[in-house]
Amino acid sequence: MDRWEDEYLAAVHERLDADIRRLTGFSREESRSIREDTREYMSENPFAAVYGRSEAFIRETGERIGKIEETERRLTVLRDMKKAPYFGRVDFVYEDEDEAEKIYIGISTLLDEDTGKIYIYDWRAPVCSLFYNGETGPASYKAPMGEIGGEIRRIRQYEFKNGVLKGFWDADLRIDDAVLRQVLSGAAGDKMKPIVCTIQREQNRAIRFDRKQDVCVFGPAGSGKTSVGVHRLSWLMYEMRMAGYVPNVLMFTANEAFRSYVSGVLPDLGEEELETVDFAELFETLLPGYAFDTPADQSEAILDGGKERLAFARALNAPSFLAFADEQLRSSAPHFRNIRLYGETIVKGTDMAEKYSALPGGVNARKRLLTVSEWVESEIRNYFLIHKKDLENRLLNESEDGDSYTFLYKQLRDSSLGRAKQMVLDAVKSDPASLYLRYVQTYFGKGDLLDGLRERVADRTLWFEDGVMMLYIAAMLGRAVPKGTPTHVLIDEAQDLSLLQHKTIRALYPKAVFTVLADLNQGILPGINMTEENALAAVYGAKILRLTKSYRATKPLGTFSKTFLPEEKREYEVFDREGDPPFAVKTDDPVRSAGEILSSLPDSFKSVGILLKTRKEAKRFFDRLQPVFPALSGVFTSGDKLRDRVTVMPATLSKGLEFDCVIVPEWEEVEKEPALAYLLTTRALHRLYLLSHT
Repeated sequence: MDRWEDEYLAAVHERLDADIRRLTGFSREESRSIREDTREYMSENPFAAVYGRSEAFIRETGERIGKIEETERRLTVLRDMKKAPYFGRVDFVYEDEDEAEKIYIGISTLLDEDTGKIYIYDWRAPVCSLFYNGETGPASYKAPMGEIGGEIRRIRQYEFKNGVLKGFWDADLRIDDAVLRQVLSGAAGDKMKPIVCTIQREQNRAIRFDRKQDVCVFGPAGSGKTSVGVHRLSWLMYEMRMAGYVPNVLMFTANEAFRSYVSGVLPDLGEEELETVDFAELFETLLPGYAFDTPADQSEAILDGGKERLAFARALNAPSFLAFADEQLRSSAPHFRNIRLYGETIVKGTDMAEKYSALPGGVNARKRLLTVSEWVESEIRNYFLIHKKDLENRLLNESEDGDSYTFLYKQLRDSSLGRAKQMVLDAVKSDPASLYLRYVQTYFGKGDLLDGLRERVADRTLWFEDGVMMLYIAAMLGRAVPKGTPTHVLIDEAQDLSLLQHKTIRALYPKAVFTVLADLNQGILPGINMTEENALAAVYGAKILRLTKSYRATKPLGTFSKTFLPEEKREYEVFDREGDPPFAVKTDDPVRSAGEILSSLPDSFKSVGILLKTRKEAKRFFDRLQPVFPALSGVFTSGDKLRDRVTVMPATLSKGLEFDCVIVPEWEEVEKEPALAYLLTTRALHRLYLLSHT
């Protein structure tokens, strides 16, 4: 093979084994120590939990358990690296040097902490961008200290199987098409996989885009948008830690099937599981006391011919109505009360009102309240610093034996800060439902729109779009504050969210940076789904990046899907991977034909999607097919997960998913709607069956 490579691999395995032994020993010993310390503490302090004297012990134990969990995550990564330690290498000659440094690249850093020798670089490290972006010849990369220049002498790729090096090869361009074809030809499975060894140049650009800048990534189906988004979060978490920040990222998801599909990617890359949220969770926590249907319910009603629902949703998302609502929200007047401590006013309500009014007219109520809240916090902190001795003496006189007056001082300060923040946010008392009704009545006048809304509000059972509008009002007035303060928010399948939904998300997380992923061709609800790139980017003030190549399907399938798009939207390239064209099946019994197709599929196909237009059609087909093919599962609601190899589901819940094989019953109806046909046919990786009635 190659003596250097053999010796280097042996050294890497030795380092991996040493780290695995060390960390395994630490995890076992620390777990044992925690158990012993807990038993000892409880035997010496039997009433500690009852009387609240165990805060420090609980906190310390929690920190120790956190270190064990971190160690276990690291061990998982190291064991995975035993199977495939690295996938690439760049030989780079730095400026003013003669000898090339051999930079091995894997899913995580491997180093000798005693000597500082780095055996493997984490794929997210700045220097590794040479592998993803570079060709042999002059090159540079961005490091924290600035641009680092030099020359790439070699780009090498490796193939491992169960820790054994099967081969390697050098290439002028880093990802050889044959490698990518081999990866893409594999089975999809029910989980998304990391793509660190096949990231393409344009994908890498999006992944490593400036962490402080909002970005919209547009691309066709199969261009890797979701993978780009999740790997960008992984890169952001790495970058934030390197900059000394604690990573805090969040992903908006549409349904449980998609959530389960992307779960596991970050843990495979050595990070904690991705935190996700959807509108249903936000409604439950921020709009308690109401019941709302789901985005899937909304789509189902509209796709099933609900003209009233479509008209109402379009009316709410009309830019003119949203501009009117924004103007009404800006004019909402808060009522600030004095903040007092021990009978003394420490922040005047009139001063808060003055700060609120002094902000520019274009600043919404939520941002005004947050700005006032930050000012009030600084005033209270200053007050406590100035009067620290007096307050401590007072608390000392009030404290019971054993109480620490310094602890009581901190407790008083923190409770005062929390109470003050809530008082500022409570300065706007308006009920979101009442304001919503007022806006609709004022703008649209009396009629069916208003009557239907009044009935739903009275019943406290509302449509999904009602909930979004109420949440937007509450967020803009500072009345809805979600838990946590993510530094970065990822939104996938952004075309499926309405303009109002995007404005609501932006209002809920005013300090976050956003990565927004969309294929505007997949929107199947005209007038609700986003269709304009600039309009979507404007909500976030985001820069636009485009992915121009689709990798998911074989070339025959990808080319077929493009035919359902307008001519001007077919410019993207389909990766050249061989395969069968779509199979058009004429049948008088689609259920029987689907069963025959399923029975004939190779075992290598790990996932099959049977996709229909609506939930009603999907349920009906499922009920008829299950007696013929029992090994079947259905995804019909936002809360259903992918479970079995073969899944029946409606179009709206298939967004973002991919299957080795896709079967589309009722094709003669689907192909009449180009956007729907594009969506369903682009879910297939290797094989596509289109069933039409004879």
